[in-house]
Amino acid sequence: MEMKVIVILILSLFFGKVFCQNTTNQQILYVATDKDIYTNNETIWFAGYILNDIHSPHKTDILTICLIETKNNSIVLQKKYMMNLGLCAGSLVLPDSIASGTYQFYAFTNLVDKDSVPFGQYKRAIEVKSFSKNSFLVNYELSNKLTQSDSINLSIRISPEDPVILQKIQIEYEDSKGKMRRLKLDGQSHYTFSLPQDKISKTNIHFKASYIGEHQEDFIPVVKEKPIISESILGIYPEGGQIVNNTLNSIVWEYKKPPTGASTQPIKALLLENEKLIDTVEADKWGIGRFIFLPRNNNSYTLKILDSSIDKSVKLPNALDYGIATKLSKVVVDDTLTVELSEPKIQKVFFRISNVNTDSSTTSILLSIENKKRLKIPLYNVVRGLNTITIFDSLGRPLSEHLFFAHYTSKLSASLSTDSLVYNTRSPIKVTVQLTDKESKIKAGIFSISCVQKNRLSKNYTPDMASYYFLGSLMDSLDNVTNDSSLMSNNLFLTDMLLTRGWRKYTWLSNNAKVEKKEIKKIQLMGQVLKNKKQLKKPEAITLIGPWSPSFISTDSSGSFVMEAEKTVMEENRKSLLFLNNHFSDMSYSMKLDTTFQTIAQLNKNFIPFKKNTTNKQQVDSIQDISNNYAKDVVVKSSYNNNFFQSYQKNDCGDYVCQYNILNCPNHPWGGTLPVKGQTYGRPGGGSVVYVGCETRKNGINMDGIYTARQFYGMDSIARSQATTENLSTIYWNPFVMVDSTGKAQLIFYSSDYKDYYDIVIQGLTDSDFFYSKKRIKVE
Repeated sequence: MEMKVIVILILSLFFGKVFCQNTTNQQILYVATDKDIYTNNETIWFAGYILNDIHSPHKTDILTICLIETKNNSIVLQKKYMMNLGLCAGSLVLPDSIASGTYQFYAFTNLVDKDSVPFGQYKRAIEVKSFSKNSFLVNYELSNKLTQSDSINLSIRISPEDPVILQKIQIEYEDSKGKMRRLKLDGQSHYTFSLPQDKISKTNIHFKASYIGEHQEDFIPVVKEKPIISESILGIYPEGGQIVNNTLNSIVWEYKKPPTGASTQPIKALLLENEKLIDTVEADKWGIGRFIFLPRNNNSYTLKILDSSIDKSVKLPNALDYGIATKLSKVVVDDTLTVELSEPKIQKVFFRISNVNTDSSTTSILLSIENKKRLKIPLYNVVRGLNTITIFDSLGRPLSEHLFFAHYTSKLSASLSTDSLVYNTRSPIKVTVQLTDKESKIKAGIFSISCVQKNRLSKNYTPDMASYYFLGSLMDSLDNVTNDSSLMSNNLFLTDMLLTRGWRKYTWLSNNAKVEKKEIKKIQLMGQVLKNKKQLKKPEAITLIGPWSPSFISTDSSGSFVMEAEKTVMEENRKSLLFLNNHFSDMSYSMKLDTTFQTIAQLNKNFIPFKKNTTNKQQVDSIQDISNNYAKDVVVKSSYNNNFFQSYQKNDCGDYVCQYNILNCPNHPWGGTLPVKGQTYGRPGGGSVVYVGCETRKNGINMDGIYTARQFYGMDSIARSQATTENLSTIYWNPFVMVDSTGKAQLIFYSSDYKDYYDIVIQGLTDSDFFYSKKRIKVE
């Protein structure tokens, strides 16, 4: 239908620069890792980026990394790393004793608000597999509803490698009081039990199955039959936020078919006016559709879903007598935004375009709207990414709001090429990265790069840096995205997400509410010196001995002290010695470290589920290890040791010697021996070093410091000279590579002895945009 008036706004628009309130005031923290799937003893290599600025008076200089087990929501590893100029590179070694399963990789910065919520947080899921060949696998199933005796039926199936071991397998479960109760087994592979409801947890049941030297732990949710809430499967999203009487309105609707929560084929629906059919509308395969209709005063409108199994209807929101109906021709656009306005009365309006991730906004002149009008708005002054366009009346009251993506195709080109597609083992691999923009102009930038075995990248979607920055607010809605699809290149899917997940409903109250400016606090490494467990009455001097040089700290009169992050920097898993200068042997003095970082991690560790492509527990993913065994899910050796350093044969300072007599070797951080003071050892990367020892004091503390990045050696000259087989799942990692003045970066690394397909992945940023590229090679 043609509009009566077409207005082309050549907008410099009087566009006065306006700084809108940042309602989130959050750091956008992104952390790239070398891969998604790990085994015990492996290293998580990571690179952290702060992608925006919150104008804080404090400098972010510490990034805390936590690994959280999702079965019981416990923090199994937590370390702190040095961050400088918004960048942080580091590594996290997984102990041999870590249990297999899904973990939350959680990172946060050391700027927090008054409620101890970090301004910068990043959460994603990783998987840990075990190299151990499992002797058995146990599968548990609970009934969906309670029996008449208020008990829950439990079905157990045991799959052993050898049926003989069935006689020796034991299974326990944790009751409601936290006590482990053993189930009575008699050597069978299948059992059915009835568990009293009042004797078990109301949320999930902890099971532990044991066999000589092995155990398997599971936390099984207690699922009770619930009626399907019909409102949760149908959404109505009027464009602009409201439906307005006596004018054409654009309505987006979404249908989610139970029990999967998503439609797999086009769905039709009937639009009823006072229970009479006026139109038939259709949704796409995602269950999302769009229709235009003209509501009349005092009429009721209903959308009725037509489905072979469900006949579902929902009433549309009541229409307003005062307002403006808006429709965007496209919500994913390049340089021009087309807005269609419909209003039965003459009004004067203006609009404001605001960027979601920055303070940037622009405001138009006052415009007259009579009946219908189409605005074509050039976006050359608008920042790339998610933006809102808000329509106001002449008094500044909001009438409607839309979310759209500007300059969608204005992205960098990142060319990733290799000198070959197929390589022999222990062969050089030459990689060239070339950055250009859409005008083929050279761009300078920085990026992270990894080359990993293909089965170490999950099929579950992990957003790249650009998707995370631009679309972070929609990340919890990506039900149908896998790593085989790119959100930033999927225009249709992005359009559906913006029309539904990005839907805005403006109200007078929410617009007038004041946005509270958050107080920004910086957390630091702190401690307290006590005498006879009481505060001091005068300052004391403390010495901090790190790996390189000592530093000196003074307490205040109460014994409190603060350590500058720069003075505690060391390589991962090393320790610093902190002791009192004047009281070497006086045991009436003691020292304790502040636990603020641990407390913040506990308060903010809520897990974001890692979406699985399969729900069948018996379909266990596996990774072929270097001995052609399989690393399977959920089984670990029973030799679990809570002492991290003992499980690695490291001393109190975190030092160890690998099997090739190299001190603190990053390629072999397990199964080593303790170093001896005065002995000479090899140095990673070449050369030798005399070990100076690990000093302790009776009233001192061997403390974890702020870690800095270790060098990734991969298949360096030392590894290539070894006669032993070197099978690395990550053959190359570099957290930060700078592109030179020609827009090019060239890299050389070596393949290992493992023959397989490998994926090279790069992602990074320039001063104006982000880039991502991926290439597959083969080692044979």
